[in-house]
Amino acid sequence: MPTTSRDSEAGKKPYSKIGPASIWSPLPQFLNMYYGYMTFIITAILLVCIGAVSGYFYRKHAAQVKPQPDGTIRAKLPGWYRFCGYFLVAGGVLFALITPALISGSNPMPPYMAFGVIGICLVFGTWAILMGQRQYVETGVDYIEQCTWYGKVTRIPFHEIDSYAYSSGHPGGWLVLKTADKRKIAFTSRYLRGERVMCALVFRQINGRWPSPTSPEDQQALMQEASLAAAPQYLTENPIGRNLSGQQV
Repeated sequence: MPTTSRDSEAGKKPYSKIGPASIWSPLPQFLNMYYGYMTFIITAILLVCIGAVSGYFYRKHAAQVKPQPDGTIRAKLPGWYRFCGYFLVAGGVLFALITPALISGSNPMPPYMAFGVIGICLVFGTWAILMGQRQYVETGVDYIEQCTWYGKVTRIPFHEIDSYAYSSGHPGGWLVLKTADKRKIAFTSRYLRGERVMCALVFRQINGRWPSPTSPEDQQALMQEASLAAAPQYLTENPIGRNLSGQQV
């Protein structure tokens, strides 16, 4: 019995422009299987890029901080902290204005989610503004001083530093200084111009005493150490120091 054109078309396998449609049928399952891996990889790449870009601007900002005539250096956080803070606060206020419309209607947003977004924007925005306005690290001839975002000021003369811990793995060179009476200063030494206190730590470790602020020879040694940028390398090789207080001449 002769076959009709309709029967012959029905017996054929469906083809796409590239090939049989059956070849592409597992594609959705493949994408679903690797969606989580792709998301993880993309997130990791974004984090690395953000870290590299922020590190660049941190270093650029640190290079623009100039010492005062007496040699004191006060380094604050970059201005984009305040910009991001104001942006978040403005976003929180705007979201609060449109919340009544979002939590009502045919497809409303859960109220806890709406108020959560508002709270996160306002809290983190205020925090970023305070960090940009208040937080700083100041290094003088013989002291280091830090002001936190909530206004607490801690000053430690070099000869009162009892221990330090340095993390070269941190992009900003995380440095923690402690005294015998539990005062503590922790900051990113590369981004907030901590080279002077780092040089003083190296001087103390090598010479067994703290540099004297009235000794031209000691101050010249610190300036030379800072110009050579050798202190970070020494602290990388000797990341922990203890029992350092006293011994200043």
